[in-house]
Amino acid sequence: MSTYAPGPYGPPAAYAPPSNGLGVAAFVCSLIGLFTGGLLSPIGLILGLVALGRPPRGLAIAGVVLGFLGTCGGLILFLIFGAALLAILGIGVLAFTLANAEKVEVSADMAQIAAQVLDYREKNDGVLPATLTILHGLRADALVDPWGRTYRYILDDELDMGFDVISDGEDGRPETLDDIRLSRLGEVWGLDGNVSVSGGEGGAVQLRVGDKRINIRGGRDGGSITVDVDGQTHRIGGDGQTHAGETGASGDDANNQ
Repeated sequence: MSTYAPGPYGPPAAYAPPSNGLGVAAFVCSLIGLFTGGLLSPIGLILGLVALGRPPRGLAIAGVVLGFLGTCGGLILFLIFGAALLAILGIGVLAFTLANAEKVEVSADMAQIAAQVLDYREKNDGVLPATLTILHGLRADALVDPWGRTYRYILDDELDMGFDVISDGEDGRPETLDDIRLSRLGEVWGLDGNVSVSGGEGGAVQLRVGDKRINIRGGRDGGSITVDVDGQTHRIGGDGQTHAGETGASGDDANNQ
């Protein structure tokens, strides 16, 4: 009886199941995307769709599902964040508009008063009116500030223009920090220095503050008010809506309108 020596080969190796690298990558990206606001979810979704074409498909399917959910969630978060950002910006613009509306109205009122005073002085040999009530071309609403109080008109020889127009501001008390003066109207618009006034037709007035200028046209008589501060325009339309930050006419263009 013959014997055979054992061969050089050991037992057969265990069967290794096929792997799907793209499916693994899709699952990992999609899973991470769930915890990062959907940041990697679109990548995981795309990898998962590609990985579905090769076996095994388990992780690829999981990657597609998680990637889809993460992408949708990320899109929703993006829309919510965008809406919140727009709301914040809108509130800021609204606050700017409300603050500017009062400044525009005061500036327009004082411009109308100044124009009428200058016109009176020109027609009366340089004599200023004693009160504003004798100015027949001045509308009644131009005599009242946005807070419902009458403007104060004073004669002051120390001022170049010889007079001043004053609003006591929101608190209604004279000589407080919120007072608004025609002679220092530039401070309302962030300009330092005393104001010099030159009149124009139709209530148009140009105020000069140093080398800057403020051109004011219109009034609170159903028309529009336009205040051009050194080239930056703030306007209240006839519908009462305030428009800020427009490019405005400046210099001689404003006086020609």
